[in-house]
Amino acid sequence: MGRSSVPITKSEYTTTIMAKDAIALMDHMGWRKAHVFGHSMGAMIACKLAAIVPNKILSLVLLNGTGGGFECFPKLDRQTSSIAIRFLRAKTPEQRAAVDLDTHYTKEYLEEYIGSNTRRTILYQARYATLDQP
Repeated sequence: MGRSSVPITKSEYTTTIMAKDAIALMDHMGWRKAHVFGHSMGAMIACKLAAIVPNKILSLVLLNGTGGGFECFPKLDRQTSSIAIRFLRAKTPEQRAAVDLDTHYTKEYLEEYIGSNTRRTILYQARYATLDQP
């Protein structure tokens, strides 16, 4: 997450291109059909995938998807501004992971205890554990 390069030209970085990459991967793996799950931009890509090759999609699950464009901009309020400032000030992947939790979950959800830990702690530890992965 966050370690991929970004092409210089926007036309090289579209959801259609990424959906076609997924189709090529499915073909390479010999998968005739698949259950597809997409989150955020992945949901946008999954929609394109389903539109291009509906016969290859067994089921489609979308989480936090948008149509893209200006509709996906968050509302500008105090909380959103605070999170944006914290993210811009975050210097390490660990700091960005902590801010990312506040972007995707409510405070109430994160502060709820699951056993002896809050969800925030559990989710952060799970995310932090992936930061050392190549």
